[in-house]
Amino acid sequence: MRLPRSLTAALLAVLTSSGAHALDKVTYQLGWIPTGEYAPYFAGVEKGFYKDEGIELVMSRGFGSGDTVKKVAGGGAMLGEADISTVMLAAIREKAPVKCLMSEYTQSPHSIFVLESSGIKSVKDLAGKKIATSPGNSHQVYFPLLARLEGIDPSSVQWVNADPAAWAGMLLSGAIDATPVFATHEYWQNKQAKKMGKLIRVFPFADSGFKIYTYCVMATESFIAANGDLIKRFLRATKKSFLWARDNMEEAAQLHAKANPTVDADDALGSMRIFLTKYVTPADSFGKFDPQKLKDTYAAVATAQGLDPAWLMDMQKHLPQPDITFLLDIDPDVSARRKTADRDKYERDLALLGRVRASYMRQAKGGWTTLDANRDREFVAADVWKVVSARLS
Repeated sequence: MRLPRSLTAALLAVLTSSGAHALDKVTYQLGWIPTGEYAPYFAGVEKGFYKDEGIELVMSRGFGSGDTVKKVAGGGAMLGEADISTVMLAAIREKAPVKCLMSEYTQSPHSIFVLESSGIKSVKDLAGKKIATSPGNSHQVYFPLLARLEGIDPSSVQWVNADPAAWAGMLLSGAIDATPVFATHEYWQNKQAKKMGKLIRVFPFADSGFKIYTYCVMATESFIAANGDLIKRFLRATKKSFLWARDNMEEAAQLHAKANPTVDADDALGSMRIFLTKYVTPADSFGKFDPQKLKDTYAAVATAQGLDPAWLMDMQKHLPQPDITFLLDIDPDVSARRKTADRDKYERDLALLGRVRASYMRQAKGGWTTLDANRDREFVAADVWKVVSARLS
């Protein structure tokens, strides 16, 4: 018997819908223009890693961390990536209900780019110069601390708001004196500069001791609470994408260029190689936050912006708590005498160390065990063992 055409079409529609599951659409706000650091995401889409987790990932280019946080907090995107300092400041100062879910960078790639022909040979020479910025730019957040370490007045520079996509051109044309960008951009920007007979000089913040977290995947508290399974699937696909890209950089760069025709594959490869080899966590700890490093990161943000350290303690109250917390208290002058070589700029700033010490002493009132570390280490070790032994007995 021959079925009517209308009935056949209806049966086909039912069979098709029952054999396939609709993908969950996830809108993801990038923190920056789609340079090579984002190749793992775009390659993950092309390779089907997100689809395998039931996700249709839709990404939008970024305009800086401040813009990303505002869009995610306002519901303009489900998830986003932004500098952790901007997320912290938004949560504290604006009461924005945002949180970081995964770490992208294990240490700071923050840098200042200048032209070698500018005569700017150190951070100190930035006094009186114009530096590009965008709302919520994390370099600007940290600059007061960097300036103090370098011995210049933070207010001595002029910040010029501009679209991040225009910064490289503005630097090369002389419209601004410096750009605050990640070290991962050095390859393609110097490649562009050399075509114009110029060279870029880089001042990495890491040279001043910035060993902190930077960009993270973030979302609102309400979205996290309502979409736990979706977030887990997204993070699994993201981890798979990053680890695959690390092992297949050239193909990842080609896929990134395919998805972003304005990005040269070689430029993407240069940025991605720096990013994945220097800044991404190892596979066994990919994306995880270390509690102590998280505290150090907040300490840098708090010092630069004059924030209350109590906020971080409140944020960490849901984490597993240690059985014993030791604070080895040492006078900054004593520590300086003990370590005479390979001291970074943080360790040479005794006034800063004094403020950090005072901050830890305030935190220690919450039940930490404080030991006098000005003594010889044998005495300190004996005291530590005494406390531990008493707890074990």
